[in-house]
Amino acid sequence: MEDFGEGSNRDYQYGEWNARKYNLPVLFVNYPEGEVSSFDKIAPNRFFVSEPLPDFGWTLASDTMTICGYPCLKAVGKYGGRTWTAWYSEDVAVSFGPWKLRGLPGMILQADDHDGIFSFRLIGLMQKHAPMRYFSKNGYKTIERNKFIKQRNKVFCSKQYAQNPHYYIPEGVYSQLHIVEMWPGGPEPPANEKLSVVATDMIIPKVVNVYQPLEVK
Repeated sequence: MEDFGEGSNRDYQYGEWNARKYNLPVLFVNYPEGEVSSFDKIAPNRFFVSEPLPDFGWTLASDTMTICGYPCLKAVGKYGGRTWTAWYSEDVAVSFGPWKLRGLPGMILQADDHDGIFSFRLIGLMQKHAPMRYFSKNGYKTIERNKFIKQRNKVFCSKQYAQNPHYYIPEGVYSQLHIVEMWPGGPEPPANEKLSVVATDMIIPKVVNVYQPLEVK
């Protein structure tokens, strides 16, 4: 794990590490201004994707809900091929939320997609002052968002992925990768329960569930 120096935000450090560990993209929303920067990967390759801040086309509703003590209002919007119901609080004057969700007159504290697959829920808010480190693009291939989504979903949504998570990596390439076997902690588990980690920040799992993309298109 990287050392961010004295006074760094440990929560941010661990959050970034977990994103890398589980092959989730590291997102910088509205940085640079007006853009979303996404550092993503399809092992063993890394990709940098930049796009304008997404427009969810929110339709505001009068429904209300209280989340963690904050009064919230309802909105419905679409992005990436999914429809989202969001609950936002004007008491928190930030027009962002989890993942790429944004564009409402208050922070999004809860969001659910209409297929019932994904759900983001606030469990608490805290204020911290800490520097945030923008990634270096070195080692990342710049690619258009639509091309990356199409490529990622083609790989991970394939039935072959559920049967053999590294099916898409040519055998000659796979055998040359520097792979370290890891596990969450405790006694050493059986081989099929270990994680195959490539270059410290990418995992090629041995067993996976059917992949469900946040962005269908």
